[in-house]
Amino acid sequence: MSRSKIVLLALAAAVTAAASLYAPTVPFDADPTAYLPPDDPAVGFWLEQTRRFGALNVMMVGIEEPGEPLRTESLERLKVITNRLEERKAEGIALARSLTNFSTLREGEDGTLHAELLMETIPQDEAARAALVDRIRADSQARGAVVSEDLKGYLILVTADARHDAREVAGLVRDIVEREKGPLDAVYYGAPFISGLLTSQIYAKLPYIIPAFLALLLVPLFLFRTGAGRSVVVLLCAGISLVWWLGLMRVTGVELTTPSSGAALLLLAVGAVALPRWLSGTGDHPWRTLLLLLAGAASFYAVSLAPLPFLAHFGLVTALGFVAIALCAVLVAHPLSGLIPVLAGAEAAGARGASRPAPPDGGFPADIGPVPDGRAFPQEGEAGAVAAARPGAGLRLVVRPVPAAILGFLLLAGGLAAAYQARFLLSPRDLFSSRDEVGASMDFLDRRFGGTDFLQISVQGDFSRPEHCARLLRLTDLLDGSDIFSDVRSLAKVLAFLNEQFGGRHRIPNDTEALGNLWFFLEGNEDIRPLVLPDRTEAMVAARIAPDVAIPPVQWVRQAEDAVEQSLRLDVTGAATRIEALARRYGVSLSPADVEAVLTPDPTSPPSARHAHADNMGYVGQAPRPLTLDPSAVSSPSAGASPPPDPFQAKALSSIHDYMQSGESPFAPTEEEWKRMAEVLASPSLGRIERLKTVVADLPGFKAMDYPPDVAQQVAEVLEEQLGNALADSRVAAQVDDLLKRAGTERGKAPGAFVSRIEGVLHDLVESPSADGSDLEITVSGFPAVMVKVEADLVHGVWWAVLVVWAAMLVLALAATRRLFGTLRAGAEAAVATALTLGIGRLAGVQIDSAAAPLYLLAPVVSFFLSPWVHGGELGRVAPMALRPGSASGSPVGLAPMDPASRCALTMALALALAPLSLLLAGVLPVMRLGLLMALALAVPAAVTYLSTRVRRS
Repeated sequence: MSRSKIVLLALAAAVTAAASLYAPTVPFDADPTAYLPPDDPAVGFWLEQTRRFGALNVMMVGIEEPGEPLRTESLERLKVITNRLEERKAEGIALARSLTNFSTLREGEDGTLHAELLMETIPQDEAARAALVDRIRADSQARGAVVSEDLKGYLILVTADARHDAREVAGLVRDIVEREKGPLDAVYYGAPFISGLLTSQIYAKLPYIIPAFLALLLVPLFLFRTGAGRSVVVLLCAGISLVWWLGLMRVTGVELTTPSSGAALLLLAVGAVALPRWLSGTGDHPWRTLLLLLAGAASFYAVSLAPLPFLAHFGLVTALGFVAIALCAVLVAHPLSGLIPVLAGAEAAGARGASRPAPPDGGFPADIGPVPDGRAFPQEGEAGAVAAARPGAGLRLVVRPVPAAILGFLLLAGGLAAAYQARFLLSPRDLFSSRDEVGASMDFLDRRFGGTDFLQISVQGDFSRPEHCARLLRLTDLLDGSDIFSDVRSLAKVLAFLNEQFGGRHRIPNDTEALGNLWFFLEGNEDIRPLVLPDRTEAMVAARIAPDVAIPPVQWVRQAEDAVEQSLRLDVTGAATRIEALARRYGVSLSPADVEAVLTPDPTSPPSARHAHADNMGYVGQAPRPLTLDPSAVSSPSAGASPPPDPFQAKALSSIHDYMQSGESPFAPTEEEWKRMAEVLASPSLGRIERLKTVVADLPGFKAMDYPPDVAQQVAEVLEEQLGNALADSRVAAQVDDLLKRAGTERGKAPGAFVSRIEGVLHDLVESPSADGSDLEITVSGFPAVMVKVEADLVHGVWWAVLVVWAAMLVLALAATRRLFGTLRAGAEAAVATALTLGIGRLAGVQIDSAAAPLYLLAPVVSFFLSPWVHGGELGRVAPMALRPGSASGSPVGLAPMDPASRCALTMALALALAPLSLLLAGVLPVMRLGLLMALALAVPAAVTYLSTRVRRS
């Protein structure tokens, strides 16, 4: 070995040592959304919304009961797990919420509401368990969130601290759960869990993957007898180039991302098929290969200009990898070529090879096995001499150019036609198999909690304003009634639930002060953090997609957008739509005609009567006027008067009379005094407060209390408010009863949540908000919505990158080799191989995902390094390959004596096509997809190159 080569090897060793130190420090961005185009408005909005609400830091741990629901042993373990998680706040677990620490509201003995645990103690007997069941059934916030509807599944909601690595937190959570769960089954779902699953699954299967990888790698090397020395040097150089690549990334400050990490497989394959040219030691192979490597770097740099950021970053990362391979070829492969005997003595080998006898039947032929001087391959021309001395020489299968061109065109067209229907897999349901861990988690969530996918609807406004909260509640009701959504969570549901506990009505109060009281009760509550920002300027509606929805995702978004439009309506039609939606949600049989009949008067009545009814009830979307009472109903219920003709009036008077006789009343009027008050209450509403104040101030009972003069005004205002409330309650109760009767049920039998929610709808109709909330900014987002908008763009981006790489390699290869016909033929091979790879990937179900997509760029690149038409002599000088034993080459496996470098490159391609199939043992579909796609991207170009060498005129 010359001194210059020794210097090069020493320099390479120093570079390798330095790169080895730098490689572990390359920045790695594990963002699972890195492949999405942030410049797309829909994607950018969703990513920013996800960041604001911390959605990607939320993890779900599912626990499933093996038998009866709410077993004592299971709940005890659930409590232990939750407590252990809460103890690890310093290690990144910001919040852990489960059934065992879920808060709810309960009315105390004094009538006030108190926040307390939904399950204060773990039930030890059937009576305690039944009481817990009742409490869970009565709390709509807990069901579907921390416990399933059938009470056989539990969720632990874990939020990772944004200051910690979510994947490390996920690993900590998994360790705690696995240690404490005992015989219970546990599943894990969420972006941090999924990110860590791939790595953990590969590590777990390494004892099986590594032996399989080595075995599959060695099969072609043994069958095709490439020579151990050459194979070791090629693989060593390819591996060293990867280390240099990482070091180069660290020096240039380029970070590695999850999608761009697939470049390692592509660069390994390119290095393995390109570096044999440097070991040939003949002609201008080395420098031509160097120029092709630089052409590859330029091609992928062109991809870095792609409109899709993840492909652009992949192009930049891969371009650096080509530079690293080129440097490795010069500094490592070239000096080592002198150490391998296979590369020396081509002329002498030709002379010796001509006298070598043919092998016995069934043995390896002389021109494939080692030659006397230790070389693994004969040089160009040697095998022809051997073949000439062998009986049966020249029996080769020859494909004519015209049929070959037709076949190539058909393969190209067929591959492109199949690839046109390819999908870019985005959702976990498409990316993972039902048999792996993620699939098991999704199955649990589908069965117990109604699905895994969510639409996230951003609602921006001011949620200290009642009209904004009221529209949010209307939107929630409408979404709840859609067959697409199995569960809908929103801030408005929480506020309405609180208002029901405080004021008896499942609705948003119209009064700002009353709404402020509800907010005061929620102050510091971390459970609503995923639903509203702390400054109350943005809320998020989380609508869970049912797992059995048959319509495409674009329809999910469209139905949500329709609900947004309908939520503007404050009239009868809007109320009817909400009631129909809630009836569907709770399985109550109510037809639109039934709802219309209850909410509108008899259509045969005069139009003026229908208008008066609507106007009086506030159905025209304006503030309502309290109904005028019939004066005949003013007598006290205890006075023995005849029943009033209007039951609503009677109920209203009875309610106010009871209040005046209660301890909360400022005074207790006599029956005579009550009669005077009732007459005023039955009078027209205009000026009624003033008249009532005058009557109250003149009553002897009131005067006896010696109140200040302004108390009479306060009493009149209170009575006016109670009158409106009593009338509304009476009429709404009658309408609810009518609806239930038409549905074939009654109070006590119908779902309680349905009854309370339609009562709230009817009260909204009577006590309409002051505004419709049209100034809210509502955007339907969420991953399914993003998926609909960007999937086609991602697929087109991959095709664009493939075309750019192929075209750039063709043009630059022409410039580098100056071999017009040979390069054009190699370009045709690359085009057919690429189309077939895309088409077979589509037909085989491999499809495209963010990790595997870059490997589709391997086919158009590797074809140029495999093709002998670029690297050999003039077009047609390289001998074609034989197909069977006993042919001119005598090869038992079908490889003929093409030039040794081309044959070694083809062998390495086949070896690296087989070796990744070991990843099928990982058992995780994304990893298996990587292995299959790399096998396709190498085997197909190798097959096309092989068949191309069979094309001869004679």
